[in-house]
Amino acid sequence: MRKEGKRKMSYYAVSDLHGNYKLWKEIKNFLKDDDTLFYLGDACDRGKNGIKIMQELLDDNRVTYLLGNHEQMFLDATRTKTDDNFYDIYHSELCWLSNGGQPTKEQWSHLSQIDKYNLRKRILQLPIYVTYINTNNNKIVLCHSGLSSEQLLMEMNRKPGNIDLNLYIWNREHIQEERWYYSNSIKDIYIVHGHTPVSVLNHFNIAIKNNKDNKYYRYCNEHKIDIDMGTYATNVACLLNLDTFEATYFKEEDNE
Repeated sequence: MRKEGKRKMSYYAVSDLHGNYKLWKEIKNFLKDDDTLFYLGDACDRGKNGIKIMQELLDDNRVTYLLGNHEQMFLDATRTKTDDNFYDIYHSELCWLSNGGQPTKEQWSHLSQIDKYNLRKRILQLPIYVTYINTNNNKIVLCHSGLSSEQLLMEMNRKPGNIDLNLYIWNREHIQEERWYYSNSIKDIYIVHGHTPVSVLNHFNIAIKNNKDNKYYRYCNEHKIDIDMGTYATNVACLLNLDTFEATYFKEEDNE
């Protein structure tokens, strides 16, 4: 582990641990009892301990756990099969397994029926996004995949309960946005997200420099902050302090 900035009680965000329990254990032990952690989705798949991490996130009173696209794939693939939805679930399982779901599926198979029911029920209730007003009075929107400033304005004007789920958990279109739209209503808003590893952001926008340092990345006039370290491949995680925008990085040699 290497640390940047001073340690203090605060609000943090982390994302995309993908079954790496060693990193989750380091992070949860780093947090103070009165800290708050926003977990931005994708706790499961790729690594072998996704179910265990999901359960601990749900049981930790310090954690606000947000839905990621891998949690959604898990939900889609583990529905109860009927004659009417058999082929739909079959295709959901193929999508899940082709995106690293096999380790989670294996761990899922060892749960009791009541544990399966309770886990699905709680994951179904995860929020899609949250907002946090930091100590500099900046409004931070936290979600899994990120939004463009135009998409954010549209979402702010949507009727309550009419949320575009895919926009918050699958969206990569917004990465193409190069300049933040400085409307009065969003000029002081920042978006913190995961979903797209910092090392490949430039694949979606050639104006973004190649991030070889494997540190969190600010772009779009610094209004967007990507904290996905590609943990499943790098064994590195970023814990971002939402008041100072300082980072604590955790690194493990072997994924557990």
